[in-house]
Amino acid sequence: MHNKLCPAPFVSFYTGQYNKVSSCCAMKEAIGYSDKNKFEDIMNSDVAKGIRKSFLANKFPSECHACSKYEKETGHIAGMRQFNIDLTNNNFDFLRDVSPDGTLTRQEPVFLDLLFSNKCNFACMGCSGELSNTIADKYSQAYDIVDTSGNQNRNWHNKSNVIDYILAHKDTIKKLHLNGGEPFMQEDVHELLDVMLKHGLHHKIEIWSHTNGSIKKYKGVDVVEDYLKYWKKCSISLSSDGYGAQGEYVRYGSVAKKWEDTFYRLIDADILVDIQTCYNIFNSVNLLELYNYYTEHLTAHWTGCLNINPWFDPQPFTAQAAQLSPEVLERANKQLDLVEEKINALSDKKGILWDIPALRSTLNIKWNKEHCVEMKSKFQRGIKMFDNLRKTNFIQTFPELSTIYLN
Repeated sequence: MHNKLCPAPFVSFYTGQYNKVSSCCAMKEAIGYSDKNKFEDIMNSDVAKGIRKSFLANKFPSECHACSKYEKETGHIAGMRQFNIDLTNNNFDFLRDVSPDGTLTRQEPVFLDLLFSNKCNFACMGCSGELSNTIADKYSQAYDIVDTSGNQNRNWHNKSNVIDYILAHKDTIKKLHLNGGEPFMQEDVHELLDVMLKHGLHHKIEIWSHTNGSIKKYKGVDVVEDYLKYWKKCSISLSSDGYGAQGEYVRYGSVAKKWEDTFYRLIDADILVDIQTCYNIFNSVNLLELYNYYTEHLTAHWTGCLNINPWFDPQPFTAQAAQLSPEVLERANKQLDLVEEKINALSDKKGILWDIPALRSTLNIKWNKEHCVEMKSKFQRGIKMFDNLRKTNFIQTFPELSTIYLN
């Protein structure tokens, strides 16, 4: 019985910041570095073998503490682990190609998660300088207050042989995720898509990309007309964490009208579009309004999915920050009740992937008194710095959260 098994270390990898390679994007530790070793060697590094050996023993490896911590605290399977299980259709035949010490005797990758650089034109509240050069260049002072990772001031770019690896394993790879930053304003993404078109891989390998919805053309290349419309399978996750002015505050750089134009343009090109929302302190108090915007305002000719996952960093902006004010926590729980009531009333829940019980468990993870004091201080000082740097007005935009900011 492998009830703790995650397929990621067996059939995929994530290329992250500063040439770091890990088993998935939720894993902070590296299994290797692409500027030092080939991907084939990285997949059988000592760290990678140790991770697989733990899973073979039905134990969470220490490197997978993010998912194991979440599952222990909430009693729900972590979204990233479930995603990787779904990728393999709950079929664990890949275990036949693993030695008892965790060595892959044959590499048959199914999914690659590719992040080429932190080039991005947004400065989202739940991000960091590691994933946005706009943050690193302009807003590091504010992020340094709420995020102590120390990676706010660095611009970076990976240059590796990942395209060669894709071509070498084109017969087993089913899906590529173009991660970011903003993928469609990164030269490496355009190079990859050009190579795939040249080799006919647009007919056999699915492209999945997150995007902030702001890029129509980059350096004269039309993202939809010159690339995406040629793919046999292409899905786009459009990021959206709020509605109207609140959404523009949280995903700073976003323009609501431009986001909607991108949404409809992708749909008109027959590209599958999902809406990806991150559950956080800012939308927790108006979740019903956001849900109604998605389901009532954007429904015409749309067959995609609504997805929602909680933020885990920076902590002062996670949904758990609602407990810094009894009134906010009560409202946030009530919002979950109202959304759950609407979802349960649907005769057809297809495409509605909001797991309200899991969100409720996340919202109500308790912080001790000392941690609450620390988080409230960081929240207040961070928001003040954001408003100073960006010339925004938090209280005017989020009056529902004034008891956290002003108290």
